[in-house]
Amino acid sequence: MKINKIINNNVISVTQNNQECVVMGKGIGFQKHEGDIVEESKIEKIFNLSNQDLSDRFKTLLIEVPIE
Repeated sequence: MKINKIINNNVISVTQNNQECVVMGKGIGFQKHEGDIVEESKIEKIFNLSNQDLSDRFKTLLIEVPIE
């Protein structure tokens, strides 16, 4: 999986099988850049949304809600 966008240290947006996914894991985005490959050992959850509008709204929600 290749990183599309880093939302924060624990949440990133990736491309998997030509579909955009949101991936969560402790420190998964720390010191990473767009285009880097994801360390699969750090992945805790993967979210796939089939509708692009829902995907955009979900990313906005993740940015606004505290990780705690």
